[in-house]
Amino acid sequence: MFLLEGFVHSLRFFLGKLYLIAVTLGGPGLFFIAVADSSFLSVPEGNDFLIVVLSTGQTWERMTYYVVMTILGSVCGCSLLYLVGQRGGGFVHRRIREDNIQEFKKMYQNEKP
Repeated sequence: MFLLEGFVHSLRFFLGKLYLIAVTLGGPGLFFIAVADSSFLSVPEGNDFLIVVLSTGQTWERMTYYVVMTILGSVCGCSLLYLVGQRGGGFVHRRIREDNIQEFKKMYQNEKP
């Protein structure tokens, strides 16, 4: 239980620092959080909250800038994850036996609607 509490505390600390950096950097901060959120590190509702915080009292041009930076970051994060998945396929095939891969494919085929 102690390890879990320590992990949760560390995660909160890390996310707090990440938000502070994003608010300080503005648009580029939103971009980096969107990349992280769309690839390996899930930040639930992070960009939505930051767009609202950063856009409050700003002009429409500034708000559009924040939204565009978030969209671009999200696209880059998804592309990064896609590329890792594409290149990682060979790694998976070398590490997992072929019969296990076929079994997984059958399970996946059976779950399709």
